[in-house]
Amino acid sequence: ELTYVAIIAVYLIVILCLALWIANRWIGDESDFMVSGREMGTTLTAASLVAILLSGGFVPTIVLFGFISGISGGWFFWAWSVGLTLVLISWLGFWRYTGGYTPAEYFEHQHGVSGRLSVLFAILMFGLIAGSFQYLGAGSLIAGALEIETSVAIVAVGVAITAYAILAGIWGISITDFIQAIWVIVAVFVILPLYLWSTQGLP
Repeated sequence: ELTYVAIIAVYLIVILCLALWIANRWIGDESDFMVSGREMGTTLTAASLVAILLSGGFVPTIVLFGFISGISGGWFFWAWSVGLTLVLISWLGFWRYTGGYTPAEYFEHQHGVSGRLSVLFAILMFGLIAGSFQYLGAGSLIAGALEIETSVAIVAVGVAITAYAILAGIWGISITDFIQAIWVIVAVFVILPLYLWSTQGLP
């Protein structure tokens, strides 16, 4: 239990220190905070969007589909990744010729102010719902690992994540999700199979 506490504590400290460094290095105004000053470019923006979904949604989703469907559930990840990549490629042209980077800007370009407001409302509702489930899921995992109250773990996760987002903005979220996406892929497709093969043998 102490090992788990130490790992989580170190992780949170490193993440918050990274947020402070990013805030001092890259965030100078509201544009930097919300859309990274529009300096990320189309390729990096697409990569960060893929990374956000991989790091934030891959692990719980793949576990769920694996539990429901067995190893065939792993194909969900590949279908999701390929489909998302195709969607992002189709957006590259819009990003280049308009300078717009967000869904709100895209729908405003297509449908005017009403399109922008509709997307902003949808994103707000999705953010509240998805954020609630993510806080609940992360808090439940930590509570189980540390054998503490679930409510305490959820509050701790919420405070840490909110503090990080407020400090680092979209720059920080993009950078850490990119790092975590690499870690998730390496852990799931390299470390875990090697561990299982070394302890259980080939399937």
